[in-house]
Parts: sequence; structure tokens; C-alpha cells
Amino acid sequence: MAEIIKSALPRTTADAARYWEGLKLGELRYQVCSNCNEIVFHPRYVCPYCLSSDLRWEKSGGRGTVYSFSTLYRPPNASLMNKVPYTLALIELKEGFFMFSEVVDCDPALIKINMPVDIVFHEMNEEITLPKFKPI
Repeated sequence: MAEIIKSALPRTTADAARYWEGLKLGELRYQVCSNCNEIVFHPRYVCPYCLSSDLRWEKSGGRGTVYSFSTLYRPPNASLMNKVPYTLALIELKEGFFMFSEVVDCDPALIKINMPVDIVFHEMNEEITLPKFKPI
């Protein structure tokens, strides 16, 4: 069972190391291109807009709104059997980027488009902390 749960966790990559470090510290980090000033999320080595490698890290306040969502009633794998129902959402952060995450601490039937949310940090193991969102 531990192997199944481990396989359900995200893979960390070198270009996202500072992102994962931030989550462990209770910070949601994103990148901004110093050349064209575009927000870059998910973390990368180069800006997808101008191909500059001059990316700086910023810290998000963690507040946003639900842009879109879907509630899962059937688990995609055995490690999530006891978790359903749960809601995955596209969150629009106030800083101007979008990220997929889970909405927690809320009855799935009450989740709505444009619902304000705030980040919460869920430590999965010593290496992985996941950003999730709860209603404000």
C-alpha cells in the first residue's frame, strides 16, 4: 500500500526545487521573468514567453478564487479509495497565475465558481508538502 500512495505523489524536479522548498516552509513561490516581466508558473529554467533564463522567485499571498472545478466520486487509483469525494480545482491566484489544486475543508456541494479561497499546506511526508485551498 505504501508504494501505491508514494506513486500518487508528485515528482520533484531540479527546476522546481525552490518551489518545493517554499511549500515546506509554508510559502507558495512562483517565478517572474526579469526580461519581459511575465509570470511563470509552473517553475521552469527558461521563460516560455521570451526564452530568457533570468527568472526570479516571488512569494504569493496564497489567496485566489476558484476558476473551475470537478468533484471526483470514483477514485482514480486504490490509494485514493477512502478519499472520495474530493474536489480538484483550477485556482486563479491574485498575483495573476493559475494552478491546479484540491479544495479542502468544504462540502463539495458548496464549491462555486469565483469562490474566494486561501492556501493551506498539507505535509504528505518529509519531502513533499502540497498546496491546497480552503474557502475564506
